Amino acid sequence: PIQAEKELKIGNFYFKKRSYQAAAARFREATRWNENYAEAYLRLGEALEKWKGLKAAVEAYEKYVKLEPNSKDAKEIRRKLSGKP
Repeated sequence: PIQAEKELKIGNFYFKKRSYQAAAARFREATRWNENYAEAYLRLGEALEKWKGLKAAVEAYEKYVKLEPNSKDAKEIRRKLSGKP
């Protein structure tokens, strides 16, 4: 849906301004509009990781990897989730 894309764009704006809490809220809203929007889950994970740490980001990252198992970011996210350097 178009609304999910709008929320993602606004979230990216907040992320660039380092307002991670606001960015996370927008990315989460994008996932509500489209529960299979992989990019929104990736960005939500990144915002939560910056704002609250990896522990808070795990669920979003896991959903991203489930939706996009072969993406270029999936390997890096799996490594992060496994706790390996």
